[in-house]
Amino acid sequence: MIYAVTADTGEERWRFETNDAVRSTPAVVDGTLYVGLHDQMLALDAASGSEQWRVDVAPGGSNPTVVQGESVYVCRQGAAFGIGGIAKLDSSNGDVQSKFATDTTGGLTAAAVGDQTVYVGSEEGSLSAYDIETGDVKWSSDVELGLVGPPALADETVYVVDIDATLRAFDPSDGTIHWAEQLPGVSEGSPAVIGGAVYLGDTQGTVHCLATDDGERLWQADTGNWITPSPAVTDTAVYVCNNDGAVYAIDQTEGEILWQFATGGQLRTSPAVVDGTAFVGSDDGSLYALAEDS
Repeated sequence: MIYAVTADTGEERWRFETNDAVRSTPAVVDGTLYVGLHDQMLALDAASGSEQWRVDVAPGGSNPTVVQGESVYVCRQGAAFGIGGIAKLDSSNGDVQSKFATDTTGGLTAAAVGDQTVYVGSEEGSLSAYDIETGDVKWSSDVELGLVGPPALADETVYVVDIDATLRAFDPSDGTIHWAEQLPGVSEGSPAVIGGAVYLGDTQGTVHCLATDDGERLWQADTGNWITPSPAVTDTAVYVCNNDGAVYAIDQTEGEILWQFATGGQLRTSPAVVDGTAFVGSDDGSLYALAEDS
């Protein structure tokens, strides 16, 4: 089930029965909501909840939906795409614009897209760059161990973390490694990159801030438990959720914990911060709206 509620009061606007498991974080672009289901990609009118299109894709996967320009990108396993594969769909109607198989047999991360290139990691331990139209491999880099979270593309650099908890920064043009930094715990989310810094949380409960140019540690903050997916970063604060069911707001420049809020259940998704409010869904069945200055 997908729900839409008003941001100011939480009043339900609409709900939509998907008839399939919802396995990824939705993306809302230009009035359309896109979300990956167990074996389908679904597009809804964000205002009314009416279905715009639905396309069958390979089963499995829980990667966040990636939308860029007029296309939706799907990374899945299964016969529909080959051993592993990537599909580019028309965002207006779901038609397949391009589709190609990868040479990976393990699971794929979500894609990062830029400059006619799709960057995707695999559980086998590779980060690869594919031509967005032909599927030709531009480069592939062996990271020794498998990747966990999706790559992040920002400021002409691709950032990934492997299951050995090493954060690496790659040149997107040829796969050259700019720098690598060992973390105390694995990061399951995609790094957030803003203002010359990389932010990410790990399985030890630590939030890290590193310089984008050389990986220097700028600060770290301890939340006490496993941090789920990716942080949300504003001009002043970094927001993370952990397995204790708590939301943390951390000063962006100093790493000081500004406040924390305990929900009634485990938090499995990243917070969304809009117009001074942090929104987070909990396993207690509630959606919380928290003021940035709480």
